[in-house]
Amino acid sequence: MIDHFSILWQFKIDFNLINKLLIVDGDNYFYRLYSIHASNLKKELKINEIKEEHIPLLIEKTLPVFNYFKNLIKYNHYDIILFTFDKKGSKQSNFELLKKINKKYNLKDLDYKWQRIKNNNFIQYKRHIQNILFFKGYPIVTSNNYEADDVIATLVKEITMEFNWLIDIDILSNDKDIYQLLDQNVKIINWIWKKDLENKIDFSKFKIQLYNKYWLKLNKPEDIIYIKAIVGDKSDNIPWIKGVAEKTLAKELNQHNNNVFETDIYKNNKKLIDAFIPLIRLEKNIFVDDLEIIEDNNPNEWKVNSYIKKIVNKT
Repeated sequence: MIDHFSILWQFKIDFNLINKLLIVDGDNYFYRLYSIHASNLKKELKINEIKEEHIPLLIEKTLPVFNYFKNLIKYNHYDIILFTFDKKGSKQSNFELLKKINKKYNLKDLDYKWQRIKNNNFIQYKRHIQNILFFKGYPIVTSNNYEADDVIATLVKEITMEFNWLIDIDILSNDKDIYQLLDQNVKIINWIWKKDLENKIDFSKFKIQLYNKYWLKLNKPEDIIYIKAIVGDKSDNIPWIKGVAEKTLAKELNQHNNNVFETDIYKNNKKLIDAFIPLIRLEKNIFVDDLEIIEDNNPNEWKVNSYIKKIVNKT
């Protein structure tokens, strides 16, 4: 019986009937597809930039992926697929925290990705993608105050606690932040590295690949947040610790039985590394009021232009 205080209570889905589910990191997955299709379309049309008028063409190129998800359910025995997405303003709190860290430690001026990236074409593209998912009956979960990966972390925690690890959870994402969620019932499908869905990253075989191809074996998946704070991440504007090479980090971890807290790198930079941890650690306790769950698929509520509506019927 699901606790009434659980976010799972807000779903129309009966989780008691679910044995295996897939959670898709929507922004991570569809931004990659958008980038690939946009690049190819510019070559095909011999244009320099994508404009709003090209969005329907990008949607049409993306349509096969919906059959892909349908086949995932059939061949991988998922009972359901959930999609999570960022919403406008969901990165604001991270931006404010980054400004405080920059000021305290006199770091160079860094703009958090929430401010730096404003791709209006992708926003339009994503809105149509969400409408198609909505139309086809896939549940979508978002938050006004948290990012999609925080929503995923909360869903994983709630499902795991409520059902005592009895529901197998796969997460489709190539975001390294997601790795901290690995557990005995949680696996990650990194669709960039491995196209075969059997090649999953699991708890017992967890390793992390750094940017220069160094592979690290960590004692606990959640230790990745400290690795990221050391080596940095340009996509999240996390600066690397000056003077620390990835080869040195790999060597020190090997010397200290993969315990990052015993390395000289961590000990010598502890305050700065720890300051970035709240930016990297996923939030697992999002309250119900901060979530928006979309499950209805009434076509009468589906508001997209006629061309998009026409081509989606092809699937």
